[in-house]
Amino acid sequence: MVPVRKRDERVEVLLVTNNSGQRWVLPKGLVEAHLSAAESAAVEAYEEVGIQGSVSLPRIGTYQYEKWHGACRVEVFLMRVDKELVAWPEQASRRRRWMPLDEARRVLDERVPRTILDAAAQRCP
Repeated sequence: MVPVRKRDERVEVLLVTNNSGQRWVLPKGLVEAHLSAAESAAVEAYEEVGIQGSVSLPRIGTYQYEKWHGACRVEVFLMRVDKELVAWPEQASRRRRWMPLDEARRVLDERVPRTILDAAAQRCP
């Protein structure tokens, strides 16, 4: 999920730290059996980052990375953030921060292709 907003005509991305607090990442998780990939992404955005908003279809990209001794495939959707919650399930283990696109490109975990952020900027409402 790429959570976005426009502030002063500039696109900003909301990044979150991973569980260890070592890296800035995009919210992501496993697809729940009873939900679509986009619906699962919205649930993860709530749990990991404490946000709610509108998820845009179709997805803006995909990427793969190694985890659990195998390859994980991530489908990435754009979310226009409507609400930031004061409390959320994973707030004790994560930090969140709005960043301009250029800063997000610099600090985002290297496993995420920067083309994902480019696609988000192009589709940002």
